Amino acid sequence: MKKFILLTSSLSLALVASIAISAGAPVANIFKSGDPAVAADVNANFQELADRIDAIPNKSSYNYNDYIPAADQTNVFDIIYYDGTTPCQAKARYQYEHTTENTEPVLKRTYTATDAADTPCAPSDVVHTFYKRSNALEFEKRESVDRASGAVNSTDIYDQPRRALTANMQNGSTWATASLLSKTDISGTTVSTFIEQRALVGVEDVTVPYNGTTTYTGCLKVINMTNENVRWFCPGIGLVKSMRSGSIWELSDIQ
Repeated sequence: MKKFILLTSSLSLALVASIAISAGAPVANIFKSGDPAVAADVNANFQELADRIDAIPNKSSYNYNDYIPAADQTNVFDIIYYDGTTPCQAKARYQYEHTTENTEPVLKRTYTATDAADTPCAPSDVVHTFYKRSNALEFEKRESVDRASGAVNSTDIYDQPRRALTANMQNGSTWATASLLSKTDISGTTVSTFIEQRALVGVEDVTVPYNGTTTYTGCLKVINMTNENVRWFCPGIGLVKSMRSGSIWELSDIQ
């Protein structure tokens, strides 16, 4: 229990830092220790912040259905690795497929890694199955599928579904998952504890290399506080950008 409390505290600090960064450029008047606080300068700062708040779109909540593709499509990402040590995965594909499973509507997202020549450089695809329910886009299952044979190499099952996005999200909303993860592969099944927390920390405009340069407006900035992955989901498009330690993914094509 103590370990979990410490972890939560660290993640909370990371969230606060992320929110501070996402607030935008500093105000016009910056004070240092010992500087006199001139009333006009302080009031100008307050007015600037008030103007920024007024400029935020007047929408109190956000529904996940608005931030996934409405039809089948594939988002292609250019990937930048900071350390330059990973020659593979110069691109990645997220293939969104709307279908049903056990009579429930689902969104299947297939992740394929490719090299700089856009040739698949991994023998397997990773298929995520998201259930499109009324209150959340819930992720229960992930499979590693052999590209050549179509056989499933391994399957991850969460007894409590992970929520990628939810309905009625607001700025500052957080949602968490605590579940048992059952992983089945050629060696058998292993069970471990899985904990994850996400938060909506802003609604922003995002510029990506798609079609030369494209700026999407009103995108949700979601941080996974477990692994400090930050993602931007844009209306009708889905994921367009992802940042985590060591890499940046940016949307470069839609197919």
